[in-house]
Amino acid sequence: MSFKEYEQRRRRWNLHLWLSIAALKMCVQHVMCVESSFEKTIVYPQFLEGRSENGEGILKLTDDLTLHLEQRSPFGDKLLIRKTGEDNNVVENFIQASGFSRKLFQDRGQMASAFVDDEDGLRVYGTIGDGLRVLPMLPMERNAEGHIAHQLVRERDSKDEAAIHAKEQRGDVDRIEPEVHLVIDTSLYYHFNGKEKDIIAYFGAVMNSVNLRFESIKTIQVEIKVTGFTFNKKETDEKYITWNDRFRHYDIEYTLANFRKTYMKRHSKLYNTEVDILVLVTRKDMCELRHNTVTCRGITGWATVGGACTYLRGMIVEDSPWSFGVVRSMARDLGRSLGAVLDGNYPLVRFKKHPGALKCQQKDGYLMSDVQDSPNRFYFSNCSAEQIKSVAGLETHKCLHTNNSGKEVQKSNSLPGEIVSLDKQCRTTLAWTLMKFSFDKVCIFGQCVKNPLKTKKEKPKKKTWISNVEPRWPGH
Repeated sequence: MSFKEYEQRRRRWNLHLWLSIAALKMCVQHVMCVESSFEKTIVYPQFLEGRSENGEGILKLTDDLTLHLEQRSPFGDKLLIRKTGEDNNVVENFIQASGFSRKLFQDRGQMASAFVDDEDGLRVYGTIGDGLRVLPMLPMERNAEGHIAHQLVRERDSKDEAAIHAKEQRGDVDRIEPEVHLVIDTSLYYHFNGKEKDIIAYFGAVMNSVNLRFESIKTIQVEIKVTGFTFNKKETDEKYITWNDRFRHYDIEYTLANFRKTYMKRHSKLYNTEVDILVLVTRKDMCELRHNTVTCRGITGWATVGGACTYLRGMIVEDSPWSFGVVRSMARDLGRSLGAVLDGNYPLVRFKKHPGALKCQQKDGYLMSDVQDSPNRFYFSNCSAEQIKSVAGLETHKCLHTNNSGKEVQKSNSLPGEIVSLDKQCRTTLAWTLMKFSFDKVCIFGQCVKNPLKTKKEKPKKKTWISNVEPRWPGH
């Protein structure tokens, strides 16, 4: 080896070493920054003055923080549980939800929601406002009185303006109960260690917190109901999750389009008739690609405005186990699915007399804005309320007023098509998709018509222009 080659190699090694040290410093600084952004306090929760028969009572966390818990659950009597069996077919079972519902509580004044389990000691899993959560410590240490140690975790930049909300009487107003089914992907499922009961309990508390935000709407009562869960245990269950090889990221728009398409075709009964909104919950970091630029930061969910009850009813949110970080994005994207655009935006022309949100400004800091440090961040603006009420009154969104799932199917002597015509089914579930509807008919512009390529003289080719046309997915 010549001296010149040796010198070049030495410089390369020095450069690699310098880059490695710089990267390590950045990593350490990042970890310290993340750690320093939270304040952790050890507390020993206990109920004061006992509890009522249904478990309600005053829960003391610290000398300055107590919760007045009242029982509430986003679940009905039963939950539909769906999994893929050994033969790769989906197995569906109903379970009783009462075991979870009796352990779910809320405090409206503190905007708090919690799952409280008192078997073998009091354990509290909950969120208070946006920046405070309480979880049992592992391993579960106890004090001299036998109370289990918990961590009270507070974000340093969070504000304590949550305790300003109280339920108001809204008089005689319309009421909707959007029925939501949650699809838990493999990344989130296994970070819960496959403990399905923990997943159900956690999302019960999450959806209670979401419903507290919907209580700020006074012109129409909105209460989200969770009707079931699909647990993905294998990656083959979620081929719709799309990885972009060129830009090395999970593409949220393509994932959502493929998610909707998969459930529309392979799980059509669930997607088209049994739920109003289908939510994919993932732990993967989803990103958006716009003009060859990848954006990951700030992408926490994706939904189509007014997608509920239509073939666009699917949406995506990101989450991590027991973080309760999904509450805000879940509430926002459910609001979008129910018809609310971001504050300050124009009305949507595809909805008749859609009011839009031009009268509300981003700086006001309501839930449907990008401002996150405002005392209004827990509430929907008047503009959001008007939009949700307007869309709920449309013919295309009647499902928001009916109970679609969890009931036994009544026997009927009517034949398929006698109760609901094919044309009506096309308009309500497959309008504009150009998709094959039955053996010899297709949906074209909301009408069920004969396949224009299918004739008596010759058999249709294996691939026709109908089967090759993909559904058109409107923008975000």
